[in-house]
Amino acid sequence: MYERVKRHPNVRQVYTDRLVKRRDVEAKLAKEMAKKFKSELQTLHQKVKNSDLPYSYQPPKRPGAS
Repeated sequence: MYERVKRHPNVRQVYTDRLVKRRDVEAKLAKEMAKKFKSELQTLHQKVKNSDLPYSYQPPKRPGAS
């Protein structure tokens, strides 16, 4: 089963292939868009990863306490 899942194309590729086949988008444009999107995600990930998150310890509430 794991091998079957491993061999299956990812959802993005299946959808891209379908759009290209229907001529909704050119393959080159789809590839550029995917590359740009991945780059934007990576940039945002690095921004979040390198920033301090506001956090203060909150003790757990006791059951029945309001």
